[in-house]
Amino acid sequence: MHRSLSRLTLVVVVAIVSGHAYAAEADDLARVAIVEYVDETGTSSFQYLSTSLTEAVDTSMRKRFEYRRIEPSRVGSARAKNKKRVSKEEAEKLAAKLDADILVSGNYSLNATKTRVKIYTNIFLREGAAWVNIPEVSNKVDSTIFNATEKVSARTVQEINRIAEAQANRDPENKKAQKLKQKLEKGMSLAPSWKSKKWIISLVLGPAFGVTVFDGAKNGSFGLSGRRVLSGSWYAGAALNMMPELHKENEGNFVAFKNAVSISALGGYSIDFYSRFRYFAEAGAGYYRANLKLNAGTVSTVTAIGNPYMRFNTGIDYLVFQNWALGLNIAFDMYYDSPEPLITSHVQLGFSYTF
Repeated sequence: MHRSLSRLTLVVVVAIVSGHAYAAEADDLARVAIVEYVDETGTSSFQYLSTSLTEAVDTSMRKRFEYRRIEPSRVGSARAKNKKRVSKEEAEKLAAKLDADILVSGNYSLNATKTRVKIYTNIFLREGAAWVNIPEVSNKVDSTIFNATEKVSARTVQEINRIAEAQANRDPENKKAQKLKQKLEKGMSLAPSWKSKKWIISLVLGPAFGVTVFDGAKNGSFGLSGRRVLSGSWYAGAALNMMPELHKENEGNFVAFKNAVSISALGGYSIDFYSRFRYFAEAGAGYYRANLKLNAGTVSTVTAIGNPYMRFNTGIDYLVFQNWALGLNIAFDMYYDSPEPLITSHVQLGFSYTF
């Protein structure tokens, strides 16, 4: 009984401490209210976009920075039954009522031919009562409509940061302006993005296929690598790759390429897109060791070989969390030997830790 009470007390204490830590972390983030986009299409066919666009913009903005979103129900209640687009005057009142640092609102309509949706977004920053109209974003009336929210959110976040930084720089003594800038910087640092990453440690595994010599043969392969960003999108690193076996039988003879281990230096170039995605292409060169096993009738021989090695690798990584990523890559390995090099292809799933 005493032991159970002790455990319960420990759980409660951990929960309270965790709750306080979370609350402290949340207090460091900007409070954002997003008003549902107002439908000005004049037709009920597009009413669903009001909520869908709002949620899509929220999702897209969170890819760029973390913030505390004020409950949509509270925002809706604060507007009562007002279905018109939000004015600067109303935005100022709503921000005060909701205790929001930032209020995002907007409306959408159709073009003259009713083939495109035009999306308009407004931002209100409570500090300094700054009001900004984001340039119109237009998109076809089809399934790609939500692609437009990426453009909307990118411009929205860019403008929020531009205004907050300008206000803070204009008046260094303004504590509220400085606090908002700090909240935004904190949110940016918490949002998963490749921009701030300098190191990438990856584990990859997947099937391997023989292209030459052992064409048609297949097995598994895995590897471990480390990469360091040097300048801009260029990086360098090292990799260790292993392949248990590739074998082939021909007219009763058996030949196997076993326990291949390669070490290589590598260099590459990466391109970040949509903040969480990263495309990369790289090449590496080094040395490998392996065993070549040959069974011809009753004779069996095993020969240790070691020669130069090259790898060409390309793929895409997705930053799932702040420091963890999943990826998919395609690689070609070249194991030099006579009379011809062994070439293998690989399709690998990657798990990466980045910081």
